[in-house]
Amino acid sequence: MFSIKFDTKNNLLTIEMRSNFDEQQGDVLCSQIEKELTKSKKGFIVLSDLSKVDFLNDAVSKYIQKMMKICNDHGVSKIYRVVPSKTKDVGLNIMSIFHYSKNVKIYTFESLEEARFYVNINTSITLKDKIITIIKILRIKSAALTRHSNFRYFVLVIGFLLLLIMRQIFHAFGVSLGYLYITLIALAGFWFEIPGGVIAAAISSIIFVVEVNFFSSWIARDVVFKSMFLRFAIYFISGIVLGQQSRVEKRLKKKLEFLAAYDELTGFLNYRFTVELMKKELERSKRYKKNLTIAIIDIDHFKTINDTYGHLVGNDALITFSKVIKSNLREMDIAGRYGGDEFILIFPESTSEQGLASLNRIKKEIANTKIMSKFLINEKSLTLTFSAGLSVEAGDKNTVNDLINSADKALYKAKQEGRDKIILDLLSIASKVKLIDKGL
Repeated sequence: MFSIKFDTKNNLLTIEMRSNFDEQQGDVLCSQIEKELTKSKKGFIVLSDLSKVDFLNDAVSKYIQKMMKICNDHGVSKIYRVVPSKTKDVGLNIMSIFHYSKNVKIYTFESLEEARFYVNINTSITLKDKIITIIKILRIKSAALTRHSNFRYFVLVIGFLLLLIMRQIFHAFGVSLGYLYITLIALAGFWFEIPGGVIAAAISSIIFVVEVNFFSSWIARDVVFKSMFLRFAIYFISGIVLGQQSRVEKRLKKKLEFLAAYDELTGFLNYRFTVELMKKELERSKRYKKNLTIAIIDIDHFKTINDTYGHLVGNDALITFSKVIKSNLREMDIAGRYGGDEFILIFPESTSEQGLASLNRIKKEIANTKIMSKFLINEKSLTLTFSAGLSVEAGDKNTVNDLINSADKALYKAKQEGRDKIILDLLSIASKVKLIDKGL
């Protein structure tokens, strides 16, 4: 899966490749690049996002090489590519040697945002915008630098060395310098969690023991010597507390990022993100004349399950049902939770027949699946059926709301006709919605 766009104003070709790239898509990709580059002038720029390509197997490498050759033949001058994996970057560098001329400049970035900022500098934006863009690049660079472990090690080592030098200059065990040691311990705990805080505390303690024994004439030596164990306790408590706090914050951040996009119970995308992806798939289907089918699924009599057996049993039913859905979708298909016991499935580059085939697989498996729950009292297991409505993108004027509304109408008709049915609602611009009962 991919998307291509050529900006004639800035002579810029943007290529975004996604996972599940196969040979058929490779042929379409290369032909589409050839078509778009007919609008280009010599010296055009390429922005290539390869961050979502899972791996560079022989099939993927073959078409990336072909893509490189096409761009080179049309007179590319600069390549801005997003390749987070260093392993991929090495492979692409080797390919570049053979497929790009020596005059082509290649720049590699870890994020698409950063790459776009660099592209903006080379396009026709105002001086003010270029200055703003440079500031944004510096912000990204500095933020990326602070995330590198080597940079953090360097800061801590330099910090300890500076404190040693300061004590040598002042010949004193001043209280303020002790606070600076605690600052370094806290920083190590924040960056490297509890292990980092404990190691920094141990280093500070060792330095202190060495200094009080070697420099007995320093000011305040006797006072701090008497409170040595209290100092050690403060060092280690600071490192452990800050390290634990850092660990909790990092885990909370990851959980919040997950919850922002996914439904915690089923692991599916939430409604907002599902609709966003549907918009992108709809735009792509219109641009490249591809099929797009969506489905809305509703578990039959789910309210009865909740009322009879309790919501905890209902949750277990949803979890099992979502697992069955996942096991019967392609990697490129998208599953989202619509709300309650309803789900949205997006089938990119799929006809109505392919969408129906996927739903029939789910239907067959769920019919043979027993819903187990430790909260079931009078029953050992339950079985589920579902109703579904499908909608097929059939015109350039359709919107996401049109697709959802169309599938919703088909779902409603399936429920009216007794449930446990799959009905296709074919969108048509020239006429009203036409309902086709597939007899399922």
